[in-house]
Amino acid sequence: MSNYYVLAHDASRDDLEAVSSYELHTFDLTVFWSGRRFNGSVPKDVRVWVTEGDRPSDFLGNPLSWPIVSERFWRLVQPLAENTCQVIDPPLYYETSEEPVAGYRLLNVTRSVKASLSREVSIPTLQLEPKRVPRNVHLFRLAESRTVIIVSSALVELITQKGLEGVALIDCG
Repeated sequence: MSNYYVLAHDASRDDLEAVSSYELHTFDLTVFWSGRRFNGSVPKDVRVWVTEGDRPSDFLGNPLSWPIVSERFWRLVQPLAENTCQVIDPPLYYETSEEPVAGYRLLNVTRSVKASLSREVSIPTLQLEPKRVPRNVHLFRLAESRTVIIVSSALVELITQKGLEGVALIDCG
């Protein structure tokens, strides 16, 4: 039986690149919280501004609750997760130079699983019922929450072995 973890940004790291602000205009930021495939493209006037940290982050912290990951992160988890998410080029720009930021992907997690033992989802006390998660699912959106992304212990092992930076993994009990 697998253990499961909330995938989050490591907020204790202030030396990494992170999203500082955004301009969405009429674009609905919750579109990537729905668990549904996104058809079309992000409008050209959408801008997500990134601070230049001392180094890139493998999980880009942001106030949008969008899972923005490095290419390195995506290549690592892709074999176990590509059937549960859609990968989109995020509209990232450095806030100081306004140049595009390369090397990141937006994961639109399209697999949703109802697995929480509680109707109220609180990350520090979140507990999942592992039997509710199909065996071959390693990355999914928790159905009881629009923004919580869960990963399996198999993905956690890959993430920790490669030393990905900016990633926090919170045990779901």
